[in-house]
Amino acid sequence: MIYAIIITTAVIAGSMGVIVVAQDQGTMMISAVMFSMNPIAIGEEQVITVTVIDARTNEVISEATVSITVNGPGMEYTYTDTTNGSGEISYTIPLEEDESLPGDYYTSIQTTKEGYTPLSEYTHFIVLPS
Repeated sequence: MIYAIIITTAVIAGSMGVIVVAQDQGTMMISAVMFSMNPIAIGEEQVITVTVIDARTNEVISEATVSITVNGPGMEYTYTDTTNGSGEISYTIPLEEDESLPGDYYTSIQTTKEGYTPLSEYTHFIVLPS
């Protein structure tokens, strides 16, 4: 007897974010990552919004744990929270002129919820001089 387990990962990239779909035999979850602007200038606030959706039903998933880690030149921000009733969390990073440097700000998003396959996503946004 032969058993097959299919695992599929698709990445769809756009100017504003990344959508990753993870699929296995039992569960699917989509996490949409959106930046307020990309690229963004020093002196502005970057808002990162993550929306978690059940890929089978297209219903939002509340109380999923989402951890966002942003690594930029000489800094690191980490934020962990659970999604609200709309399946979203938002995290604001102040790109203050005296503390932020231009460059790539690498962003890691970890999404977990019991009954779903955990997702790890990696994207980035670019910070320009003011």
